[in-house]
Amino acid sequence: MNQHERLQLPTTRQHSRRKTRLQIGQLVKDTAAKLKDASETDHQRGVNQKKKIVDAKLAKDFQSVLKEFQKAQRLAAERETMPLCQSH
Repeated sequence: MNQHERLQLPTTRQHSRRKTRLQIGQLVKDTAAKLKDASETDHQRGVNQKKKIVDAKLAKDFQSVLKEFQKAQRLAAERETMPLCQSH
């Protein structure tokens, strides 16, 4: 089996990473939906101003962490696809 054929074979590690990425993606969707619900509730009359501020900060922090995580995910995916260095 040559190197090209080996690189095409999915490994257990790759399957595990894919499964983890899917689980994380679902967590992101669920969290975003809950944050949206909280934001919509905050627009109702009589909602405490402090709760509105806390919810807005939580949503902002979530977006910031998500961007950093996505950047790390892209870097990891790029490293996965890089050809392995060969010894001479």
